[in-house]
Amino acid sequence: MLFAGTGWWHSNADILRMLLGFVVLAEFVLYFQPDSRRPDPGVATGQRALRWQYSVFALCINALALISPFFVSDDAIRHIYDGRYLLQGLNPYLASPDQLGPVLPFWPNHPTVPTIYLPMTQLMALAGSWLDRRYGFLILYHASLLLLMMVTIWRCQRIWLLRIPFSASLLLIHFGHHADYWGMWLLLALLSQPGSLSRQAAMRQTNAFWKIYGGAALEGLACSALGMLKPGAWPWILVSGGRRALWHTPGIGKRAELTGWLAGFLTGTTLLFLFTITWLWPTADSWRAFLSTLQLFSTWFWAYNPLVALLLEADWKLPEAIRFNRMLVFGVLTGYIAWIAWRRYKNWPRYKSLAGATTYRPRNRRKLFQVLLQVTWALSLASLAGQGVWHPWYLCWLIPFVWLQSKKRAGVAVLLLVIPVFYIPVIDLRLQGLWRMGDFFIALALVLAVIGSFLYIRKVANGNSPI
Repeated sequence: MLFAGTGWWHSNADILRMLLGFVVLAEFVLYFQPDSRRPDPGVATGQRALRWQYSVFALCINALALISPFFVSDDAIRHIYDGRYLLQGLNPYLASPDQLGPVLPFWPNHPTVPTIYLPMTQLMALAGSWLDRRYGFLILYHASLLLLMMVTIWRCQRIWLLRIPFSASLLLIHFGHHADYWGMWLLLALLSQPGSLSRQAAMRQTNAFWKIYGGAALEGLACSALGMLKPGAWPWILVSGGRRALWHTPGIGKRAELTGWLAGFLTGTTLLFLFTITWLWPTADSWRAFLSTLQLFSTWFWAYNPLVALLLEADWKLPEAIRFNRMLVFGVLTGYIAWIAWRRYKNWPRYKSLAGATTYRPRNRRKLFQVLLQVTWALSLASLAGQGVWHPWYLCWLIPFVWLQSKKRAGVAVLLLVIPVFYIPVIDLRLQGLWRMGDFFIALALVLAVIGSFLYIRKVANGNSPI
């Protein structure tokens, strides 16, 4: 990635595709090796050393990302431009970069179109430009990202889960400086925090109420930032709020965690709203310009949706293909949620009794939380399938799900193995200026076929499922 922007790569595009193949192979070996299901070696003595190794690795990859070129993605260039314009008092929603003037020696992607990014991303861009007018955004991005990584590394209870976000597939996204990747690490840092205290632990600690309340408020504040970062984070607001509503601390108050979470979420949302109406959309014209640009990109990128692209090759018209895609996604989502409701129907009286329960029932609440996870997982997949374009960094919002559902090893492996495949069209776009989906479909089918064949062979050989 460090040398991906040099001219040598532009004359050897096949080398990049081979490197992606090696990344897929590395992930395959990592998640299906025979010893991968064993517990961590040296649980008592080796975990601290392993955490230090992850910490040094996180420091190195963030330092390398600061000096790497914008080959994997150029979204960060747009953030640098937007931050500079906001610092100068210019509105990037009302005018395009070619109208407002250059900031760097090179232009961002689509320089003739205004920006479409949400307030939290723009706040980071503005703060970065205040730090340094050229590369302050990258410095702020990777410094805060390193902090989130350190929190996750040292607070994670199941240390073997760290190999998921530090996988080779996600390192491809790391060097793209994406807000989605930053939001993924923020979610992992939140999920790594210890759960509610037991009754005995709560009674032993002083000021336990304010510690629980403050932790919930901080999580709500982070969720408000995620909600204004990217639309892919919206289902996680439901997960976070539902977790605080269900997993309360006994003896402190049933509503303490939920109240703290709501206080933090509303506070963060209010502050971001004030920033939005002051810096980003101070007039109705800027708000209308944002919606107009958003509609332009939405219509423009629909032809890049894999299903819509296939329908267009079958001589469908674009409006008909978009309508069919939306109907299919909505139908599958509705059917999946109905299946969840039918499956849980027999246990519903037990779940319903939780609303007025006077006793703490961790097992029942855990099952109810699993239902919430299933629904939000379906919403996230539907949101991804319903978008006009599938970029690999959009899959970052699915990583926290596999973090929570780590026992489903096949799902983890499939997700991490298909991420490099999504970079095949990106390589063609960077080196040849073309967006071709044919190689993507072929590679995706081959990867899924190899995974399915390997799982089937292991199942037959062992007499049961290896997952």
